Amino acid sequence: MVQIIDPKYKDADFQRRMTLRRRNKGKRFQAWGITALAVAGLMLAALLYSIFSNGIQGLMEDRITIEVTFDPAQIDPKDTGDLAVMRKFNYDTLVYPVLYEALGVKAKGRSDRDKRRKVKQLIGLGASNQLREMIVKEVGRDAQTDTPILASGGTQLGERVTVELTALSTASNPYTQTLRDLGVLHTRFNGDFFTGVNSNDPGYYGILDALVGSFWTLLVCFLASFPVAVLTAVYLEEFAPRNLITDFIEVNINNLAAVPSIVFGLMGAFVFIFVFGMPGGTALVGGLVLSLLTLPTIIVAARAAIRAVPGSYREAALGLGASRQQAMWSFVLPSAMPGIITGTIIGLAGALGETAPLLFIGMVGFQSGIPLTPLDGTPSLAVGVYNAFGSQFDELKNQLSNSTIIVLLALLVLLNGTAAYLRARSEKNS
Repeated sequence: MVQIIDPKYKDADFQRRMTLRRRNKGKRFQAWGITALAVAGLMLAALLYSIFSNGIQGLMEDRITIEVTFDPAQIDPKDTGDLAVMRKFNYDTLVYPVLYEALGVKAKGRSDRDKRRKVKQLIGLGASNQLREMIVKEVGRDAQTDTPILASGGTQLGERVTVELTALSTASNPYTQTLRDLGVLHTRFNGDFFTGVNSNDPGYYGILDALVGSFWTLLVCFLASFPVAVLTAVYLEEFAPRNLITDFIEVNINNLAAVPSIVFGLMGAFVFIFVFGMPGGTALVGGLVLSLLTLPTIIVAARAAIRAVPGSYREAALGLGASRQQAMWSFVLPSAMPGIITGTIIGLAGALGETAPLLFIGMVGFQSGIPLTPLDGTPSLAVGVYNAFGSQFDELKNQLSNSTIIVLLALLVLLNGTAAYLRARSEKNS
């Protein structure tokens, strides 16, 4: 068969033009790709700058050091000596007059009303509790009447004590510099951020309970999801017959990875809390819910790791007289374990940043302390970001929220770095 070639394709100039056009298209495509990467990099840099610039400020705190007199005429005017009466007193009123005097603000009168409001904005809700516990503290609750059991805090009425209180909104307060000049206000590293617990008062906010709660939650998630995912992957990859049922299971495992996480939260709240009666807001329920979320990720990673093991391993084991089960558990699975662990760590890293499913099971409220077991109520770090965040006009809450995000990002980088190290190590050994 004779093929007729268009004469223009034999023209050398035409060939050069076509080649130049293809090269120009390639260069334009490359330029668009570089531009897209640059835009994505700039957006990521802007996001990280916003987080770290605010978060670093949240890791520092301003403290006010003043002398406070616990005036018995104000705290216990009838001289009853009753701790319950002393506990009801608003101890903020002992701080304000000291600051008014130092700043030259009138304690009464309409002329300095705005100035007094600015001074009061410097003192958080936790200051009153801090001073109250110096006089009277709650050591427990009566089991029958559910009333607090009170004891002396060690400070006597009439004493003059030097106290250090957390200062709020110092960046926008007009009296900040004056207090610094007087030596009353100073800045230090916010160690309470890592050793304290959730608080409604941003000046006394900490993440230790959220860190411990995240540990318990991920531990339950790992224990619930890892064995099930590995066994499922082994069965589907090595022993399951190829039929419609197996195909249906595989398709649904892949579809589960695309289900919104909030659906798992709704299902977990119904199944684990309302059906099985498990305590809501605990790391146990949170871990079980997140295990459902991470199962598809671990199963897919485990199947890929098992599939990547050379077939010669199986053949050699079978040739030595081992059964299929012995070949799987003694040769194939240990070789695939680095890849399985890598997928598991990546799944747990994704679970660490989940918020929506945990909100539905009650891991959002302010708990009473550090969770000692998975059955104790607890928030997680991601929920801690939600708790710490305030309106855009509350600078300290925004700073603390970004500080919590920095800690969360550090843990995510640590987990993903561990996964990358294990993957590189397994590739090197193979």
